[in-house]
Amino acid sequence: MFKDSYLFYKLKYSPIGRQILGWRHHKLKKTPPWEAHLYQEILKDAPPGALVFDIGASLGDISEIFVELGHQVIAIEPAPSNIHCLQARFSRHQQVKVVKAAVGAEPGVAQLYLHDFGSTLHTLSSKWKNHLSQSHNDEIGKQFQFSRSIPVAVTTIHHLVKEFGPPYFIKIDAEGFEQEILSALPGTVPCLSFEVNLPIFLKESIQCVNILSAQNPNYRFSYATNVNVLPKRFVSADEMIQFLKNTNLQHLDICCKDLA
Repeated sequence: MFKDSYLFYKLKYSPIGRQILGWRHHKLKKTPPWEAHLYQEILKDAPPGALVFDIGASLGDISEIFVELGHQVIAIEPAPSNIHCLQARFSRHQQVKVVKAAVGAEPGVAQLYLHDFGSTLHTLSSKWKNHLSQSHNDEIGKQFQFSRSIPVAVTTIHHLVKEFGPPYFIKIDAEGFEQEILSALPGTVPCLSFEVNLPIFLKESIQCVNILSAQNPNYRFSYATNVNVLPKRFVSADEMIQFLKNTNLQHLDICCKDLA
């Protein structure tokens, strides 16, 4: 399928391809994505050229924000079609390294459930796959179908640190697999963020906060959404857990910083 190929993405993200897309979607082009504001705020104290791990890089939109902020990026992604996109999109960027793998609690092989080419919903979590496959589970009442699964290599944050060095920031967007990823965190990092889907992953999200708090008692937590873009006041792990238990929000990013 051409739209699933390296050549397709190479053309899409070429200067002329971007110009055509910018002309076709000029209104979108004038509005910076909310993620740009979020990560600019999170990384405002980062040194120039800081190392960033983008776990669950998908099509590279967030990785590109990190590049524009002047940082070195390790873009980790298991889905083959998304890998084609990342390799084509960043072929001219020396500061981006693409790693074809999922990230989990231990190295090995796992089944990746595929949604569609170019999708952000590929997942290792059977719980998330089953949830999305049921009618009207999405806030817009949409049902998602996962056509097949494939075996993919799994690495850990520990192995990524050994290969590339300790990151300043880790972004985790793993469609329900965040707890497994954080369980293998080898040490503390200055800041990180991970996606939360509620209420289905309430227990797992609380466990993520507990893992991080046990790793570093100086960690403080905040959250952001696409409506309330910037992180709120940073609070203790206990306060964040109480917030998660009581909030009506369904999708948010938890931000974690060492504020010692």
